[in-house]
Amino acid sequence: MSVFIVIAIVLLSALLFYALFPIWKANRKLATSLILGSSILVASLYVLLGKPNAIDYLPPTEQQTIDQALVELEEHIKQQPNDIEALVLLARSNMQMGEYAKAQENYAAAIKIDSNNSNLLVDYAESFFRATPPDQVSADAKLWIEKALALEPNNQRALFFQGVLLMQAKQPAQAAEIWEKLLPQLDENTANALLPQ
Repeated sequence: MSVFIVIAIVLLSALLFYALFPIWKANRKLATSLILGSSILVASLYVLLGKPNAIDYLPPTEQQTIDQALVELEEHIKQQPNDIEALVLLARSNMQMGEYAKAQENYAAAIKIDSNNSNLLVDYAESFFRATPPDQVSADAKLWIEKALALEPNNQRALFFQGVLLMQAKQPAQAAEIWEKLLPQLDENTANALLPQ
């Protein structure tokens, strides 16, 4: 901060000296008074109206920003526990951070509010799927996928995860059968990515 202030004073004095050079030639006392008075006035205005502590400001890191946003979101949910959008946003954030148990808590709270939302049920199932080692079948994921498909038999994500769970259960023929039903519903790029499976 001190370096910034010294540079600012030097530049301001140089500019004022340049602007007041004609007066300097005629009356050095008056020019000196104007330079000092103007410098003090500008510095005072900056202290009163500016943000001197912004000189040392360091922007928060991305992680600090995310952590702060999550804390604020959690506080919001404490105030408004039935805000389903906030619950789902927090759960999805937990998923991205690999905090599957927290995601499950938030999805469970959201499902209590809207138990007929098949996409929400698939999200909840995915939280169990991600928390389970890849060589094991999650009974909870299977249960919630079945519930989602009971509500919406053509839910693409539910069908995809159903196929994955069947593959994990060493039932590739049944998985292929599920995915064959899914392929016509997908866009070309997604279908091409799934086809080798």
